[in-house]
Amino acid sequence: MMLTQTRIAESTWTVPLVALLLVGMLAAFYAVVSSAAEAGQLRRNASATQTAALKRCDALPGWHLGKACRQDLDVQASIALAAR
Repeated sequence: MMLTQTRIAESTWTVPLVALLLVGMLAAFYAVVSSAAEAGQLRRNASATQTAALKRCDALPGWHLGKACRQDLDVQASIALAAR
């Protein structure tokens, strides 16, 4: 018994629909990657700002002023986290 090859008939809409699906998937991937890159940049900026603020606190004369400054930073950070 010999098997015969049967060709699956392609619809005229198959190729354009697959191409449209691929373009949509690429657009969704781009949106996710862009969002992740933006979140990373915001996180780096926040970290740099926090580090600069801590350096300013450490530069204050006297141990008590530096400690009070760091406590204020901690309070501000907790308020910012609570606001999310």
